[in-house]
Amino acid sequence: MKKYLLFLFLLMPVLGFSQDVPDVHAHSPKPEKKSKVENQAIRKKEKQKAAQDKADAKLRKQQIKIQTKEVQKRMRKDKHKAKLYNEKKREFFLVRWFRKKQR
Repeated sequence: MKKYLLFLFLLMPVLGFSQDVPDVHAHSPKPEKKSKVENQAIRKKEKQKAAQDKADAKLRKQQIKIQTKEVQKRMRKDKHKAKLYNEKKREFFLVRWFRKKQR
């Protein structure tokens, strides 16, 4: 009798693991099947968006390229400051300590 109880207790965790629920919930929405025409329209829009993004990047690069060296340097510094400000980070403490004071 003790052997059967011991055997039963050893098998209980194994039986419990076999009843795990899959990662996807049974009531989750299933992806709808799209027609061939819809898929082609989606692909066409994606290609147009990619082409537009590429053209925008090329124009941005060209705009930076026509600036003088000093302006490019100032633009980089301003971009860095804006990034720090938007992320709500402070400047390096030494920069803050030894900055010229405005009077």
